[in-house]
Amino acid sequence: MKKLIFIFAIICGYLSYAQEIVKPAPAPSEPVNDEYFGTEVTDDYRYMENLDDPKVLNWIKENTTYSNAVLAEVPNRDLLMKEIQEAVEAGFEMTGNLRRTRKGSFFYTKLAFDGKVSKVYYRDTYKGKERLLYNPETFKPESGLFYAVYGMVPSHDAEKLAVALAPNGTEICEVLIMDLDGNIVDDFVKNSTSRISWLPDGEHFTYVRWNSNNVKDTDLKKNVKTFLHKLGTPQDEDIEYFSSVTNPELGMKPLEIPNSYYDRDLKGVIGNIGSVDNARRSYLKVGDDPYKPSAWKTLTTAEDKVDNYFITADHIYYKSFENAPNFKIVRSSVYDPAYKSGELLIPEDDSAVIQEIAVNADGLYYTTLKDGIEGKLWFLPNGESDVQEIDLPEAAGFIGVTTNDPESHDLLVEYTGWLTPLSKILYDRSTGKFQEMSMAERKKVKGIKDLRVKEVMVSSHDGVEVPLSLIYHKDLKLDGNNSAIMYGYGAYGYSIPSGFEPIGAVLANKGVVYALAHVRGGGEKGDAWHRAGQKLNKPNTWKDAIACAEYLVAEGYTKPEKLAITGGSAGGIFVGRSITERPDLFAAAVPEVGVMNPVRMEATPNGPVNTPEFGTVTDEDEFRGLVEMDSYLHLKKGVAYPATYVTAGFNDNRVIAWQPAKFAAKLQNCSSSDKPVLLFTDFEGGHGGRVTLSKTLDNLSKEFVFMLWQTGHPEFQPGLAISDH
Repeated sequence: MKKLIFIFAIICGYLSYAQEIVKPAPAPSEPVNDEYFGTEVTDDYRYMENLDDPKVLNWIKENTTYSNAVLAEVPNRDLLMKEIQEAVEAGFEMTGNLRRTRKGSFFYTKLAFDGKVSKVYYRDTYKGKERLLYNPETFKPESGLFYAVYGMVPSHDAEKLAVALAPNGTEICEVLIMDLDGNIVDDFVKNSTSRISWLPDGEHFTYVRWNSNNVKDTDLKKNVKTFLHKLGTPQDEDIEYFSSVTNPELGMKPLEIPNSYYDRDLKGVIGNIGSVDNARRSYLKVGDDPYKPSAWKTLTTAEDKVDNYFITADHIYYKSFENAPNFKIVRSSVYDPAYKSGELLIPEDDSAVIQEIAVNADGLYYTTLKDGIEGKLWFLPNGESDVQEIDLPEAAGFIGVTTNDPESHDLLVEYTGWLTPLSKILYDRSTGKFQEMSMAERKKVKGIKDLRVKEVMVSSHDGVEVPLSLIYHKDLKLDGNNSAIMYGYGAYGYSIPSGFEPIGAVLANKGVVYALAHVRGGGEKGDAWHRAGQKLNKPNTWKDAIACAEYLVAEGYTKPEKLAITGGSAGGIFVGRSITERPDLFAAAVPEVGVMNPVRMEATPNGPVNTPEFGTVTDEDEFRGLVEMDSYLHLKKGVAYPATYVTAGFNDNRVIAWQPAKFAAKLQNCSSSDKPVLLFTDFEGGHGGRVTLSKTLDNLSKEFVFMLWQTGHPEFQPGLAISDH
């Protein structure tokens, strides 16, 4: 469940003639009662969990058709999408999946706005000629499915490339292997994740395999295994390489995911056992045959609370939150590589969170983030104890650092801010200069000079200060008459990326206030901030959201009838519980592919593996926590709820489509207001789309047109005549 970058915008356009749009009949209530620890829970729409039921499927399709028809009557949506596209294209280098090899070559995908799939490209050097390596449109065209690239991994000699492709947003991949001419050199490995690692001979790779290709399979992610594949051999001959079966001594749990990869600096294999809990268990084997399973030496335990590490030929640098909520860096020798054998290299900073680490021949580089918004880059030279700050060309929020080779002097820096488009630069320590590393032509963002950013701290229900970022036009009047849209997430310790916001920029140029609430449950203020919005502490997530919304109203940025709230995936809890607890505070809400019924999450393919974050119904206290965060169960008949646009992806294996559908069905029957409750399901997409870029932007434009319409923005007011049915 990691953050998607959401793209918002606005513009003028057409107004179609008013026509009658017939609303589908409400879904019937068919209550089912469950008992947990002496508490009875009534589920009015349990039957909707059967997505193969024609009655359920037809209702979802009818609501999607109706939603599309309603939003088609809102003026300026096409032009809104155009402005979104222009802002995205100007704000981001339109390349992705960048893989830079030690040979100096580059593999990457290039995003396209033409409604077609992103393609795979290759350059032998940074300034070399771009060459099309593979077009996923040629993969199984007879299937009628849309295949997108989910991951790419070059072999160690950079002579082959493994590409993971998944259809229609399922995230269940098929892996193909190609050479530098784009020729397919191996049969396809199916039911894979994008977690692929080459072994040194370039003829073998390991991959994590799902249990099926069915996104509705509740056993999809249980007892998952890593397999070893040899090029040219059938998949049914693949060797089970790293699993609870091959290594019972490691005590792998059914809901943990084992993953292994070969590290060329250690000349050994790393085995990771992970879950949604950020504390990973890691193991190492060196000297044994890497092509066969064997004994593993412990690197980290769950108690070490290591969430990341960086390996060189001499050391392992661990990033840990053990007794350090803002993280610290510990270094171990490769001769005694366990975390517990290491020395403290960078102590915790009380005011900023350590984010990323990278090491090259000169020393250690790391980044910090203060309050989720202020990024800095630091350097510790080899053999020294004093850390140096490296000034970037511009102030930044998010800063990413990578090295091409730990033995080189190379450091690639990516940085961005709310109104600072993403830049990729190569840092040369000997000169202190940065070299532009853009792989594509850049354009200017329109109107950005007239925009302003304000960072404030909002006192929440318990007095805790919550960071809130505001993007608005310099001429904004604090008279309460502005449309405002507030976005938040608040889960998994994931920080909202403090990077360029193309939608925020476009909205602000239309007089809209765009607010980003850094609520508890995220990682903006370290691991403690995450734990303060997890399981039984989850109410802090939506109570922080409510406090931020009240601030926007109190300070004159907006008023309740002009305020919308949105968030996706686990952010569905942020949205859903905000409007069920304070329906009077919001005019509109958009939960995007949201977790709306957490009590039933364990009945979904992705639910069991997420119990470390939300809790389980098998534990009495955690069950009560799940009930409290369940927006679906908190809906009450006769309450005037805000206008709501609920979205789902039919091929979504993270938040199965019936979670949003059940919420929309119950909300339609509960709300006493005359405001619309729309359900849109993308039948060709998965979690947050995973479709063509143009389709993704089209879906997003619907969401924000809805919010601008319902918050009274004058450019988005349709002429509609709607009949009940």
